[in-house]
Amino acid sequence: MGKLEIDPVIHHFSHRHPLHLQNNQSQHFLSLSCAACTRQASGLIYYCDTCNYCLHKTCSTLPQTHTHRVDPRHALALLSSPAYPEGAFNCNACGCNGTGFCYHCPECQIDIHPVCAFMPLTVKSQAHEHVLGLCFSPPYADKGFSCDICKGPGSNHWLYRCDLCEFDTHMKCAKASTQAHTQAQARGVLGSQPQLVMPRSVHGQQFQQRPAQAQAVVLQPPPPPPPPQVVLQPPPPLQPQYSCGGLHTNGSFQYSQGNQYGVMPPIVFAPEYGNRPQKSSSRIGSRLIEGFTEGIANETGQALINALIDG
Repeated sequence: MGKLEIDPVIHHFSHRHPLHLQNNQSQHFLSLSCAACTRQASGLIYYCDTCNYCLHKTCSTLPQTHTHRVDPRHALALLSSPAYPEGAFNCNACGCNGTGFCYHCPECQIDIHPVCAFMPLTVKSQAHEHVLGLCFSPPYADKGFSCDICKGPGSNHWLYRCDLCEFDTHMKCAKASTQAHTQAQARGVLGSQPQLVMPRSVHGQQFQQRPAQAQAVVLQPPPPPPPPQVVLQPPPPLQPQYSCGGLHTNGSFQYSQGNQYGVMPPIVFAPEYGNRPQKSSSRIGSRLIEGFTEGIANETGQALINALIDG
């Protein structure tokens, strides 16, 4: 297994005993103050139960030397206690007294709180439209200024300033307005989140509403193209073509059953003389003689029968 990111025990230059990692949950730790920043001990701390000495975990990682623009010629050394016999120092950044850790330059007589030493070089305050830059002394002849946020006076200490607008503010005022702006943005982001839907009750049973699932996209086929327009041309004028059959011996006639348009044409009776075979004159004469002889015989027979009946 790899090494833990948080060491359970450290040896810090500020104390002669090892410091053990504790999670500040009891009332005993709440009464302690961090030896570095002198603020109330909270969260993760390193603690010596023999001396009742503690450090915030973040304060325990402060670098022992720090290069800052306020003193570009020297590196500032981290002291675990003030360099002065009275046991206190006056911070050149904020003007407040301190009794804890400080960054010190003995040549330039500079003493700075660790918190002040790591103030950002620029901030965006809610109180001004432009970015404010960190200034190490007021740019005025009397070395004072008036804070444009709290309207209070400022002395010869660090300030945040907009040179374009001559906007001046205390460091703590600029920091407070920046934190308020950040918290307002966080509330705006949280306020835009959708609200949770409480479980519904149906016949005494609780049902949790599931998140809506994305509906599948059904691709509809494109509409079919419109059918081609059919232009009906008028039919050509009718040319009646029909044939009549020949005359039969039984008096019936043959005719066509209709033309290509299904219309029955009028029937024209025209005997077809040319289709009958012509008989010879001798044939006709013999038939006449036979008919005449047959007629006479019939009449003679009929007269004979009548005479026998009458006699």
